[in-house]
Amino acid sequence: FWCIDNEADFLVRAAPHSLGLRKRNKKKFDIVEELRKYEGCGGTTFKLQYGSRELKRYENCYLHACQLPTEKANEARRQLKKKYAKRSKTPSEESLYLAGWVLVVTSLSPTEYCRDSILKIYRRRWQIELVFKRMKSILDLSQLQAKVGNRLAEVWLTGKMIYILCIDRQLRRSLDDPYLFLKRKWTQWRPWSLLK
Repeated sequence: FWCIDNEADFLVRAAPHSLGLRKRNKKKFDIVEELRKYEGCGGTTFKLQYGSRELKRYENCYLHACQLPTEKANEARRQLKKKYAKRSKTPSEESLYLAGWVLVVTSLSPTEYCRDSILKIYRRRWQIELVFKRMKSILDLSQLQAKVGNRLAEVWLTGKMIYILCIDRQLRRSLDDPYLFLKRKWTQWRPWSLLK
């Protein structure tokens, strides 16, 4: 509820059961049953509420559902089965069905942002997440152990950010260098790992 309380909007990948989604008329929302009605049409948007009984608070939200193409849906299901197999478990039929959909929950109104725009924004947000993941893993940003408000931590993080900007700038200049990527397919990870 932090976003709503601070007059901000949110956009997250939906984990249907963890958000406490329900219809706006306070009736139970069976996501699989509802999505089955829209199979084959690409996707849909639901006006819902999220919240919890314990807090006795619910807020309006929108669930944007986009059905994956058959090939991608089958690959997502295969990955899900593989993930569960590592823990000697089997995914539920519901989980396997939902793996064929991209589900995004947001407070942004569909009158302002259509489903396609919301999914584009989500994909961009995901790219930002990948940048942070790359910074944490390759540049050891996760190694900082300091308390909030620590001046030394601010200096350390500022130095790391300047370092990251310098590396990024140098990489952009070097991308024309044909020898940098010999014998390997180019990925965003390759140049970063070469600079470590």
